Amino acid sequence: MKKRFSIAVVFFLMIKILSGQNSFEGKISMVSEIISSKESSRIDWLIKGKKCRMDISSKAGEFQNNYRVDVEGPEAKMIVSGRDPITIPSKEKIIGPVITETGMIEKIAGTECKKIIVNHSNGKIEIWMGEIPGLSISDLPEYFSEFYYFLSPNEKQKLFPFKIIFYDKENKISSSQEITSVVKRDSGLR
Repeated sequence: MKKRFSIAVVFFLMIKILSGQNSFEGKISMVSEIISSKESSRIDWLIKGKKCRMDISSKAGEFQNNYRVDVEGPEAKMIVSGRDPITIPSKEKIIGPVITETGMIEKIAGTECKKIIVNHSNGKIEIWMGEIPGLSISDLPEYFSEFYYFLSPNEKQKLFPFKIIFYDKENKISSSQEITSVVKRDSGLR
């Protein structure tokens, strides 16, 4: 009985190691832009398992701000020096998504990514998906992963969004974000 249990444990651990689930710890650097407010940001996204922290340096015109966003489970809180934490509402679910795989491939931050288009009632989203060993959409806290409910379970287990461009109803870009680097290292998160 003890031998069977040991074999089962080893088999389970091998599956976890080979699949890479929840094994990523490190930093993802990104740039982001919100067109309406002319805001551009540099983001260092620290990830360890289901814990995430985003260190953000944002600039809109002459106004510059540094803050962080802590994410665990379904909640995100913005922390600005000298203020009480602010809970950030999750993104609205996309209604009536129609997904089109374009067949286009582009290298982003050294990773080959495939482009999909998600058309919906409020516009469209262009998403470039690639693989980060040990990290997928399914591994993220619900606050992030729930937004991608329209992807297949297989895609959520394997892929990660490297570049996202949001378009409004008039097909004008409203915001974008793009990964600039992925580094496996100690995240400093506990």
